[in-house]
Amino acid sequence: MASLCDVGNQPDDRTALGSDVRDIATSVGAAWTAHVQRRATRERATRDAMLASDADRDTAVQLLTVAFSDGRLTSSELEDRTGRTLAARTHGELDAVLRDLGGLQRPVRSHPVRTAVFWLVAVLFSPFVLLGGFALAFGVDAGDRSGGVFFLLLTLPALFALRRWAWPRS
Repeated sequence: MASLCDVGNQPDDRTALGSDVRDIATSVGAAWTAHVQRRATRERATRDAMLASDADRDTAVQLLTVAFSDGRLTSSELEDRTGRTLAARTHGELDAVLRDLGGLQRPVRSHPVRTAVFWLVAVLFSPFVLLGGFALAFGVDAGDRSGGVFFLLLTLPALFALRRWAWPRS
């Protein structure tokens, strides 16, 4: 039987649990970061391998001309880069020519119907998101809070997926 003096010397289970949770969160965070970096590398490689159109090359030449007129390029650099731009076959080659000038910016295109559908669904889902948020934040018992979590888990992933559909990444 432990005396009152020995109770203070016992290891605290809450401290051990907190360090375990911290270790798990760190490993999950590291795994997620690695996953996101691998995905970004794959997307960048796919984009860089995509063939460039004449319009892309013309846009790159216009960017070079603007940089020359701003004084960011010398005439010999303009001539060299223009030649490399006109000979480029892929977006990666165009980006290499324009890397220190900001790269070739490709606008994200969104169809107006997709935007309208997103906002219509967002307005229709907003009462459920608000209900879920209020129930989670101000619920009296576990039933209220679990209902709030249910509404949020039902609506928020759908809204995020719909947003990605309405405004795709380029």
